[in-house]
Amino acid sequence: MENEFQGDEEKSHVDLYTSTDRIKWKAHGKIKLLEPYGTISTRNAGSPVLYCKNNLWYLFYEHWDEGIWLATTTDPLGAWTNVSRTAVLEPTGLGNFGAMCADSVIKYSGRYYLYGTVGIYPLGINGNKWSVFIAVSDDLIHWIPYQNNPITPWGRSSGMPVIDRSGKVRLYTMQPKPYLHLHTATRSTSSP
Repeated sequence: MENEFQGDEEKSHVDLYTSTDRIKWKAHGKIKLLEPYGTISTRNAGSPVLYCKNNLWYLFYEHWDEGIWLATTTDPLGAWTNVSRTAVLEPTGLGNFGAMCADSVIKYSGRYYLYGTVGIYPLGINGNKWSVFIAVSDDLIHWIPYQNNPITPWGRSSGMPVIDRSGKVRLYTMQPKPYLHLHTATRSTSSP
């Protein structure tokens, strides 16, 4: 489990916690984030999302809401290496947006879907300039944004997809309060 440091945004980072019972947690401190060429990254990190595939861990994180970066590791207690010096998703790739972060990654019908929060400037503090976006990938590294982003009304963000027993994706947003969006996608092999 990862936890974003709450405090000075210039020093934000990701802390690692582990648990064997999901009740008691052990803190392991700040993760070690490396650039692709092996030097320690000076980039701050926030809004972490984890995904594990074939014992390879994927950490999606934002840097000052300027985009979503990706680091991987086979040992979550060891170093995490960025797959690129640049973001794997940027707000400009979604339209005229100014900020973004990842909220969740799921595998559905053989493809990977990243749900995230996107904002327009000026952001303000009341949350009405945030919404949910979606992107699709076949390899968890290269992402194609959905052409009709954002997918929720402005003011409803922090999307959490849940695949129900019938195989449909139900999208819940957590901001400003929990809300179920019933118009979400059903099983499909086409673009999101």
